[in-house]
Amino acid sequence: MLGNFKNEDTAEEQHRTAKVLNSTTMEVTTPKSYKQAMLSTDNERWQRAVDEELLNMQQMGVYEICLLPPGKHVLGGGWVFAKKPATKTTTIRYKARYVARGNGQMLCEYNRTFAPTASFSSLRILLTMVSLHKWHVNSFDFVAAYLNADIDNKVWVRLPDGLNIPGGFGC
Repeated sequence: MLGNFKNEDTAEEQHRTAKVLNSTTMEVTTPKSYKQAMLSTDNERWQRAVDEELLNMQQMGVYEICLLPPGKHVLGGGWVFAKKPATKTTTIRYKARYVARGNGQMLCEYNRTFAPTASFSSLRILLTMVSLHKWHVNSFDFVAAYLNADIDNKVWVRLPDGLNIPGGFGC
């Protein structure tokens, strides 16, 4: 049926058919959960991204797995997945980040772990000044930069999905 564009009715029918096919065969490209990532056709790539994140966290000494003390407030956590698009010199990169759900923190905890960041408008003002004064700008990238932040107090977080650790433990 596809391929004959001689009359307008056939072309319109082909267009509708193609639209239906596209809407029913589209796969979710970025999973919203660990379970979804492991059930996807790219599960091996997502698992490698998860393993890389866990290794970065372990090497930076970000967490230790231990029994949760009774009465301690435990934050939820979850995986955030992303695909970094391919460029001329790289292929698609699968990324996984384990994030603590800080919105579950109590106010007294929140003030001790907050990390201020520059707003987009501040960055634009800074770059405008750079341009006006003809200053030079350099940039660099840290791998897993957020893992370098020091936190003075312990924050208890639910263990990431994908770690085979018995119940009652946290990090």
